Amino acid sequence: VTTGQLLNMTTGNYASADFTEDEDSAAMTTFFVAETHADKLSFSCKAWPRQQPPGTQLVYHTTDHYLLGTAMNIFLRQKTGAKADIFNDLINLDIFRPLRLSQTSQVTQRSYDLAAQPFTAYGLFFKPGDIAILAGFLNGELTHPELFRQQEFEAAMFRDTTGLRRWPGNRGDAYKLGFWCFDVTRLLSCTPETWIPFMSGYGGIVFALLPGGSSYYYFTDGGHGSWKDAIVEINKISKSCNNHD
Repeated sequence: VTTGQLLNMTTGNYASADFTEDEDSAAMTTFFVAETHADKLSFSCKAWPRQQPPGTQLVYHTTDHYLLGTAMNIFLRQKTGAKADIFNDLINLDIFRPLRLSQTSQVTQRSYDLAAQPFTAYGLFFKPGDIAILAGFLNGELTHPELFRQQEFEAAMFRDTTGLRRWPGNRGDAYKLGFWCFDVTRLLSCTPETWIPFMSGYGGIVFALLPGGSSYYYFTDGGHGSWKDAIVEINKISKSCNNHD
């Protein structure tokens, strides 16, 4: 299994291929309540049996991104020193601080041990203003060549949909490079096909990046995750199709 397959949730290891069946299972409680890096790592490596060759089946697992963060931390330390940290030395230093996000954003949840492993898949904290700034940063016209490789950035924003994998069940959602996306072609009567990249969090968090520079975010702990009606209304003000006639 490669780091790219961890990022894309296509490890081939899973219990059920049904949408979020593994993620919502009682077994995941073991991962979330584990306090040490060793315990989280052990669960992430052993919980899901091999079902398909890596790179073929899309199954969402928070544990995949935890493993990815672990691998990234090890790689960074091999290259720059034993005290390197992917959150402090990359995400925070290279992105959050230059954007002047709040001090709230400069902390992430970590394992409760000497490893202090960033959770990677969750555990960040933002104020509303932070989200607005991040939206402008990711959804602006600048491609940030000093931070992101152009091809991967275009793919993550779903401007390049090569290799796109839809979730089973024809939900209209797809996933690639750590981002969700939703096909709004029919919803907004777009020509040509248009996908909106978004991030989704526990409890009812949505952070969507619309074509044309508009953004939409909604944070709740009530489990409400519907945001398609908002996209329709936003489209009346700022056209969201890639090429709206």
